[in-house]
Order: sequence, then structure tokens, then C-alpha cells
Amino acid sequence: MVHEIRIPSLNPNEEEVFVAEVLVAVGDKISEGDILLVLETSKAAVELDAPGDGFVRTLAVREGEYARVGEPALVLAEEFSEGTATAEPDGYPAAGNETVPSVPIATSLDSSATGGRSTAKRRLLEKKARTASRERVPAASSVRPMDSAALPWVAEARKSLAELPLLADFTSLADLEPGRDDNARIGRDVVFGPGSTIRARRLVIRDGASIGPNVHIEADELFLGAYVHIGRDTRIMTGECVLGDGAYVGHEVEVDLSGGRSPESRLLCGPISLVSPRCYVNTCREVVLEEESALSPGAQVFTHRFWQSVLDGYPAVFASVRLRERSWVGAGCQVMAGVEVGRGAVVMSNSTVVHQVPEESLCGGVPAVVLRKRARKPVPPGRKPELLASILEEFAGHLSSRGCAVERLSGHSGRAGLRVGLPDGETRDVVLFTAGAERPEAGSVVIAFDAGPPEVPGGSLFDIDGRAFSGRSDRLTHELRNFLRRRGVRFRPYAWDASYRHGL
Repeated sequence: MVHEIRIPSLNPNEEEVFVAEVLVAVGDKISEGDILLVLETSKAAVELDAPGDGFVRTLAVREGEYARVGEPALVLAEEFSEGTATAEPDGYPAAGNETVPSVPIATSLDSSATGGRSTAKRRLLEKKARTASRERVPAASSVRPMDSAALPWVAEARKSLAELPLLADFTSLADLEPGRDDNARIGRDVVFGPGSTIRARRLVIRDGASIGPNVHIEADELFLGAYVHIGRDTRIMTGECVLGDGAYVGHEVEVDLSGGRSPESRLLCGPISLVSPRCYVNTCREVVLEEESALSPGAQVFTHRFWQSVLDGYPAVFASVRLRERSWVGAGCQVMAGVEVGRGAVVMSNSTVVHQVPEESLCGGVPAVVLRKRARKPVPPGRKPELLASILEEFAGHLSSRGCAVERLSGHSGRAGLRVGLPDGETRDVVLFTAGAERPEAGSVVIAFDAGPPEVPGGSLFDIDGRAFSGRSDRLTHELRNFLRRRGVRFRPYAWDASYRHGL
């Protein structure tokens, strides 16, 4: 009797998993509960256990490669002889021809007890030994000083603030009026929620910024870029606070000066960066979130570590924290003083980060270690239009669920798209425009990729290569902008539409 084990679905949003480790080989003796594989998604690592006793008959996955959900991973047989006497199913290598070499390592297990074959239990012990000896990333204390002044959006904000007089005392928001440039600069369409207060000695708020109810901000110098959003019941207390265009700070976020105020006490969040709800950020020293970096819900950032006396030999650490461009820290993580999360890196949920995180790596654990050197799977350029077309197909179902009449466009050379009948009776085309496609009709919503952005009279343009939106803005374009944003595709100007949950 044989038992086929397939790749499970670990995340409903991912059709592939990464095979981080293969702990068995063809011919291994397996006991129920032994760990066979370690599989990873972008958010978790999961150990795949054996459902019963037996021998590994066939193995169809390789360590360090991706496997699709539902595909065969391996087959267990009750007797090893059963595996060698039976023809292999399609897609499987023959027994004995597909083995995963293990790293030679000293162990107290006697291989003669297993007939000379490595068992899953032995391979698990080898894995633990390899993990214990795994090279760590550089210690936080070795990081070089962070030059935040070199970031263009920081320089722009400081220049705008420097043009204003420094007041002798804090100025309350109630004392300021839009258009008064003597004490502060407040742009158009700025929204303040009831019960919210700001106290700052210099203050710039750009067009379209919104502050929710019961928000309290206190800073020496405060810059809120265009379309910045700050959620309800948030508290920000720091020395300098810069939120770049489109930065989003969720509800019930707390930014404080625990550990003591210093000349380096500041929070600098770049364009379209994200501080999710219920995060905690300590700015005893500088905290920088570069452009499109993110802290997931409940993440905590610390810039100091002390309690016991240094005279008794305990360490006291005070150091900045920086998230490089497009990095992502998962929910519930703790990021400790001196850490720099590299460009494009991913930190798995509930990890404690005490070391530097290399760029584009996947890290996780307590303390976090590098689990994969490359967190992303490169997409061949020729497949990007196919991916965009599949996103449009998903968008069609999204629109249908919101009462829109949706028709697929066909018969147009090189064009993929939708004809959308909106609830108010208007009809608009949403089309994917690539090199060689027919020029879209006037009034269309165009997603342009790998081609010069076309002119769309009366229409709307999402320029993928330029990462910019232009043209007519309405409920449909807001819906599409948010749909693409939830797949990590963002456009300038960075405008968060807080009403997207309500749909069309």
C-alpha cells in the first residue's frame, strides 16, 4: 500500500510554495510525525509531517526550488521492497535515481541501526546542527551611521520647514488657518477629525492630507506631505516628524520618546510608506521608513535597550532603525535598536530582528535569521502582460460582485480588457495597452505596459513603467487603483482612498 503526499495550500493568495529543506531521501525509513519537508510562503514556514510509518518510495521535489500547490511531493510505501518492485507514477523519478544529498555532519547516531540508510529523524538532527552553525548576518552594533539627510524627500521637507520662522513656543492647530504663511503652511482640502490636536514649532501640511479623529501630534518640526493619512486615536510624540507624500499611518499607532529625548529623536516616513494599525514606534533615536517600506499591524520598533546597570556589566544600547526601500516587516515583529532592514527584504510575522537583514532576503524566527537569500521570484519580462491580463480578469469578478455589468473585450489585436457598465448607467472600457495594440478609444481607462503611454482624450492612464496615474479620476479609477495597490502595484500621485472598502 502506498500513500501519496501532495503540496498543501498554506496561503490562499499563493499558488506556489518554496521548498526550503528536504529532510528525507528515497529509501528512508519514516515514522509517523517525522518531518519530511519544510515549506515556506511569504508569511510563514511550515513543517510537513509524515501521516504514518513507512519508507520513502519516490521524491518529486528539490530543495531550494518552488513547487505548485496540489502537485505530488513524495510517496510513502509500507515496505521498501514495494517501492522497488512497482512501476513509478508519471512525474516521479524512479526509486534510487532521485536523492537529495545531505550535508556530512558528525552525529552520535549509529547508521548500522537503520541498515546503512539515513532516516528522517537523523536528517532532522542534521538540520538542527546546520541551523545552529548557520552564519549570522552582521550584528546591529556594527552598522554604519545612517545619513537620512541624503534622502531627497527628507531634504525637500526640511527645506520647506526652514523657510518658516521658529516660534518661541508650540503653536496649537486651533491657532492656525489655511493660507497663513507667517507661522505655518496648510494646503487645500486638508481634513482634521474632531478632537484632533497638533502642537508644533514649525508646521507644513500639503494638499489632501487627512487626520482622523482623536489624533494628537506633538513635534518640534512637522511635515505632512500630499495625501498623507493618519488614522483615528493615533499618538505621535517625537522631535522631528516627516511623512512623505502618500504616507499612511493607521489607527491606534503610538510613537513615543521612551528612553529619553535626544537630538536624534525623529520619525521619517517616505512616500507611500505604511505604518499599520496598532504599531508601536520608539523614537529615542531616529527611525526611518524609506519609500514604499511597511510595518505590518502590531509591529514594534525600538531604538534603545536598557534596564540593568552598566556598572554591573549589563549593556545599554541606543541606536537608529532603518527600513530600506520596499522592505516589509510582518505583523507582530519586534525590530530592535541598530537594525537595518535591507532594500526589498521581507521579515516574517512574529520575528524578533536583532541583526542586519540583507537586501531582498527572507528572514524569520526568534532571533530572525536568513531563511532565503532572495524573497522574490523574478518575473520574466514576457510574462508581465500575461500577469496584468490575469489581474484584469480578477478585477472583472470584483466589479461584478459590486453590481457592475462586465463584458470581456475581444477581437481587437493585442488588446485585453473589459467593458464596464457602472451602477450609475455610464459605460467605460478598461484596457491593457501593450506594444502593437490598437490605440484605445477616448474615455477609456488604460493600463499601459511596455509601450509609450498613449493619449487618451477624456480618459484615465495607469502607466506601469512610469508608475504614474493621470487623467480623469472617478469611482472606477479609485477602485482599480486600490485593486492594483493590494497587489503591490502603486502609482503617483500617491492617494489613499479610505472609502475603498465600500466599493462602487
